[in-house]
Amino acid sequence: MLLTSSIDYQIFNRGFKWITCCHDTSDSWSKPYFEMVKKQTNAKTVAIFAENSTWASGIAVGAKKIIKNYGFKLVYDKTAPPDTKDFTSAIAELKRANADVVYVPAFAPFLTAFMKQAISQGLRPKAFHGTAGISEGFRKAIGEKGVNYITGDHMWVQQLKYEGYDIMDEIMARTKINVLEWPFGPPSNFSSQQILFKAIEAAGTLDRKKVQKTLETASFMTIGGPWHRKPNGAGTHPAFTLQNINGKVQSVYPSEVATSKFVYPIPW
Repeated sequence: MLLTSSIDYQIFNRGFKWITCCHDTSDSWSKPYFEMVKKQTNAKTVAIFAENSTWASGIAVGAKKIIKNYGFKLVYDKTAPPDTKDFTSAIAELKRANADVVYVPAFAPFLTAFMKQAISQGLRPKAFHGTAGISEGFRKAIGEKGVNYITGDHMWVQQLKYEGYDIMDEIMARTKINVLEWPFGPPSNFSSQQILFKAIEAAGTLDRKKVQKTLETASFMTIGGPWHRKPNGAGTHPAFTLQNINGKVQSVYPSEVATSKFVYPIPW
């Protein structure tokens, strides 16, 4: 079974043999972002405010470990239900915590409601990151001024000129799909198909045991870069960090695909 964007770490901790994913698990999701912050800023403190959903909670679990590994101090760590409408108390607590970085693992609806209130109530960290912070729906809802310098994650950036990128570009053009509106679906689906097709070709058969054996031992190139399967079924494709900068979405990390320098601190 090829899992496309199903990355919750709990799926891969259950010993399932017949699953394979193109991406790494949710608990490693935040590593590129905090690696960038560590390398490129003097930030010391982090606040996590996560949506209490399976996906976002998994990211938050991993982020706490990654934050510690990079030497940051976690000064705030709370969650809220997905249907939360009033964030006033959480925003007041975040203001008192005064973290350099506010990290918000959440889907776009939660992030949109929170960010609108956070901005209007004067929450001004040096860095503001939402996992859905570059999705088109979020950007339109918050407005160009509101989203400026907020960072977010994507599973693919067009600066990656790996195998199949031209076909991916053509698919986006023909279907008129805005890849920023669907940052997780199309890239994950496409790279998963690449992995499956290559595994079948390498195995030389449709026999599922032989295809599975190939998936377990082979390495393939996809639009997301070099890929191999980890023993638990997870893949090796990371999330990329993008930033809203003066009306455009720029890739800021990793450096080899960056179209702009990461802006820190935010010039509120």
